[in-house]
Amino acid sequence: MYCNSGILPPMVAGSSEGQTDARASRPLTFAHVLAFYLVFVFSGWLVTLALRLIGLSALSDPTLETGLYALPLIPVAYKFDPRIFSKAYWKFPSRAWAGIGVIGLMQFIFESGKPLPPLDHYIVFGALFVAPCVEELARAVMITPLMERLGGPAGLVITALLWAWLHDFFWVALAQQVILSLIFVYTRRSLPSAIAAHTVMNVIAAYHIGLHTIIPH
Repeated sequence: MYCNSGILPPMVAGSSEGQTDARASRPLTFAHVLAFYLVFVFSGWLVTLALRLIGLSALSDPTLETGLYALPLIPVAYKFDPRIFSKAYWKFPSRAWAGIGVIGLMQFIFESGKPLPPLDHYIVFGALFVAPCVEELARAVMITPLMERLGGPAGLVITALLWAWLHDFFWVALAQQVILSLIFVYTRRSLPSAIAAHTVMNVIAAYHIGLHTIIPH
């Protein structure tokens, strides 16, 4: 387990800050990881149900398609693992460019196949502005404890499998998720690197699928 040295100030034993630091330094258990994943999986359904109960059913589809339903998961991610909001996770090393280039090239190859129908405007918005940040924060919560408890390769593959299962075109999504997980690990837990790579991937996908149909020429 990595330490917080140089990230957080020394804590006084017995203080509330010290308790917070101790909680943050403990690796999550399998139960924690599974609970967080299930919260993510069912969050869309829960938000839809809540909107219907308060008479705002018309907002259900836009909220789901834009991915805005996932924004409340950001404080949930903090609750599970506050470390992902520390400075150690928000650096952008130069090695990140290699990973961004790899996933960009891979996405160009994927998009050279059969054309797909144009995307809805809401989905494009979510893919470009919401999904990269929220999904990479969620990946950071899950992948570190899984790698620590199962070993690097197993933890990385399980994380990729879990995220690929939530996407269409499973085998393509699995390759994407493996590369995104590798970028996060290769850059030593750099969230900006993973978010940038995810954004580049989605921009290429959205353009080839139908982003060009909603951008004025």
